[in-house]
Amino acid sequence: MSWNEYKALIDKMDFMQRATNVYRTKYYIVRQELSIEIIDAKTVVFSKDTFFARTKLRDAQYEFIHAFRANNVNGKRVPATMTVRTYVD
Repeated sequence: MSWNEYKALIDKMDFMQRATNVYRTKYYIVRQELSIEIIDAKTVVFSKDTFFARTKLRDAQYEFIHAFRANNVNGKRVPATMTVRTYVD
């Protein structure tokens, strides 16, 4: 599979768009969009989390992505100072 074919597949996956990290819970596949800022000489990590309901299609896509992804965080959440959550069916 070429890089362009791989990227085209990823672009179709809703939980991969703008993702910094992706992990699974019992009922959701979670996309983390992380950003780091320095406020008053303190480092603050912001996480915008979007929870996608697990379906057979999303689970298959998740398994496919993590089979090839070299820079994942072992399927775990990256801790953040502040978090915003959104849920998608």
